[in-house]
Amino acid sequence: MEDRNLIFECNKYNWGLHSALDWETINYKIFSNGTIEQTTYYGSDRNPLHGQVESKQMDSNELSDFLDAISNLDDSNVSSNAMDGEAWDMVKYDSNHDIAWKKDKGYIYGNEQLVRIANIITIKYN
Repeated sequence: MEDRNLIFECNKYNWGLHSALDWETINYKIFSNGTIEQTTYYGSDRNPLHGQVESKQMDSNELSDFLDAISNLDDSNVSSNAMDGEAWDMVKYDSNHDIAWKKDKGYIYGNEQLVRIANIITIKYN
């Protein structure tokens, strides 16, 4: 049986100007076997439309790069004067499925490590 434990989960939030047809939140789940599941939610909280779950597979180099990127996360606060764009929350899980690290919802601008993580995850869907 293939090893498929949830190791990382994050949400990307659309804080820019958008219509009810644009994405509101995109959830990413990353598993130990390199699978990335993306679920996209459209519209406002009052009228959410649920998007299809899409799965992509990281190759061994991408998975190694991702594991390296999440290996030394710390509690650095990210500050930004941005008022729109994309915000993120992120959670890393340990081998017992407990939260090992957490970043609350906010901007990641200026934090190279968090931007690297976001890029690795989202590149599969561009």
